[in-house]
Amino acid sequence: MKWQALQAHMLIGLQTALGSHWDSIAIGLSFLGNYFTYRYLVIGLVIVVGTEYALETGIIALLAMISADALKLLFLTKRPFEMHYPIRSLYTDSAAGASFPSGHAEVATAVYALFARTMRIQKKRWWWLWLLIPLFIGISRLYLGVHWPIDVVSGWIFGWMLFELTILRPGYGHMSMRFGILSPVWWIIILLLSNFITFGSDTVGMLRFVAMFSLFSYFTPPVLPARSLGVMLFRAGIVLFPMWLLSVILRHVLGAGAIPIEGMVYGAWLGLVGFVFPYVKI
Repeated sequence: MKWQALQAHMLIGLQTALGSHWDSIAIGLSFLGNYFTYRYLVIGLVIVVGTEYALETGIIALLAMISADALKLLFLTKRPFEMHYPIRSLYTDSAAGASFPSGHAEVATAVYALFARTMRIQKKRWWWLWLLIPLFIGISRLYLGVHWPIDVVSGWIFGWMLFELTILRPGYGHMSMRFGILSPVWWIIILLLSNFITFGSDTVGMLRFVAMFSLFSYFTPPVLPARSLGVMLFRAGIVLFPMWLLSVILRHVLGAGAIPIEGMVYGAWLGLVGFVFPYVKI
């Protein structure tokens, strides 16, 4: 209890020092770390840099989500706003499940460490700026009073460990090629098992999205990096308009029941664009 009291005083001290002027910024940073946002990050990466890098990002994000959710089920730690301490809590809708570790911090660390690594290999001067994103996302979770300091620090550590084990140790290259992760049989098995997984709904949704994306990408030509801004915009229209149209149709026909299916449909279409882009020469 003394350790928890110390952490509570740390949170109260942080909130007192910063005041309430940073509420909107903290909520925005925390929103950036929500699990469902990584689906749209992967879609954007397909448009800009192509299939292979988007797959690596989706897979490492998914692994981090599963890791964080599994640890939450193991430890079942209560969140600060569930205790008796006078801690101001905001944006509690983003705080589902147990407190330890911070899934926002873990997933962001794994994903943006991959970004930083890629930029560094390409000799980009400001590669390290990508590492500030998980730092600020983690701090926002403390400011909002939805995590203990140990949750966020552990999330950073676990996210870096995952990045270390999947990217650095094997040697940077194509993750999907190293692990044979694109083999269709694996993703079919994962899709079947997703009906019995007890993780959070956003994690299961990401699992189905990545599974369909990987499964369909296996049979289509890889999408290469865009050559110009005009190509990016053309690709965006080809990718996003059918997704929007399918979403409207599914929600009209199935109502709320469309939500679990949308991610699978998005993933399948994202995998199939490898057939479409060559025909329009983008």
